[in-house]
Amino acid sequence: MLRFKEWMNHPGDTARYKVVDILLNADDEEKIYLEFQPMHFPPDPEIPDCYDSFRVYKTDYDKLLVEPIASVFPVMDPNPRGWGLQEYFDICAPNCFGREDWIRAIEAITKCAENASEPEKEFYSEIITRMRGFLDVNDMYCIDGNL
Repeated sequence: MLRFKEWMNHPGDTARYKVVDILLNADDEEKIYLEFQPMHFPPDPEIPDCYDSFRVYKTDYDKLLVEPIASVFPVMDPNPRGWGLQEYFDICAPNCFGREDWIRAIEAITKCAENASEPEKEFYSEIITRMRGFLDVNDMYCIDGNL
């Protein structure tokens, strides 16, 4: 059954943002995750540098997300001072996407949902909805792993 945990992250003195954990098969105590989040560059005091995000834990991302996301690589980091061309999806580090690559990732995940079980379709639908929602926030996105 699809579950959600919502909480506030406090990475700095003034930065606060909401995180939603999305769990299908993952245990509530899992610690390894991918965090999906819009990002902003260059820094601008008028624009928040921390956006609401969501996390998917290892049990779920290994089974349901790594393959479709990896299929859109290589991608170009849209930050001119960033990583440049990212050859492969790295679950241990930040993966930066421009708008077109983010949309390609959404499309790849959408294809996986077509042949998924009903619980997996519900999971995919939640991921796709949230990723699409980020398109209204900014044109740069990140999937960052903590492995």
